[in-house]
Amino acid sequence: MIFDTLPNASRYLTVHRSLPTAFEYLANFVPSTPDGRYAIDADQVFALVQSYETKTANIRVFEAHQRYIDLQYIVSGEELVYWAPASDMSAQAEVDTAKDLLLFKGDKLPPISSNKLGNGTFGIYFPEDAHMPGCQIAHPGAVKKVVIKIAI
Repeated sequence: MIFDTLPNASRYLTVHRSLPTAFEYLANFVPSTPDGRYAIDADQVFALVQSYETKTANIRVFEAHQRYIDLQYIVSGEELVYWAPASDMSAQAEVDTAKDLLLFKGDKLPPISSNKLGNGTFGIYFPEDAHMPGCQIAHPGAVKKVVIKIAI
């Protein structure tokens, strides 16, 4: 997992061959872009623009992905994103291979950490990174986010 701000994106360009393309998209992103899916490089790199209200962590679930890296960038608002090693998750709730989505829940969670994502910050989550985005900080709040899916 990587957590940083967009001005520092150049530090991560060599982590994956498609990160330069993803960061270029974010650098040119227009905040008024409507929610939806946007092709950047066919199915290799695409953006999901999302607007939603954050929720309490106790009703959210951890997720992980096998075929895509998540680059989650906050356009406006703020949220907590919890993180834990996917290999330490004790109870896998369901697998949706079509959506590349593994959902975890359970009463035996490993030690976790959290990052506060706000305007201009991003998190990069690899297949080994179980993450729980969309969590409120003190109260529910509006968030606009771009999630860039990067094929491994």
